[in-house]
Amino acid sequence: MSTLDDLDQADNEWTAAEETAANRKSALFNAFAAAVRDGHTPDDIAAHLKARKTPEQIEAGYTFSAAYIRRKVREIGVPALPPGPQPRTGGRPRKTA
Repeated sequence: MSTLDDLDQADNEWTAAEETAANRKSALFNAFAAAVRDGHTPDDIAAHLKARKTPEQIEAGYTFSAAYIRRKVREIGVPALPPGPQPRTGGRPRKTA
């Protein structure tokens, strides 16, 4: 086998790996959206995924933040959840003149 044959083989493997990674990433983002549509919040999803990781994986950054999940779900077209109740500020409302 020549060096150019080795190069061709390595290039083919790289291309296949890139295509596989893109397909898996798309499937993951669609799973994010399906979970949100099923009633789970991005915070719930991020916590669930983080709980499945080892401490070494977490330290290496192999987790997704809720903000990232939220952004990917919006890109797929899932509408944002309505805002929750606002905290009370305490005290009585001020009178306007």
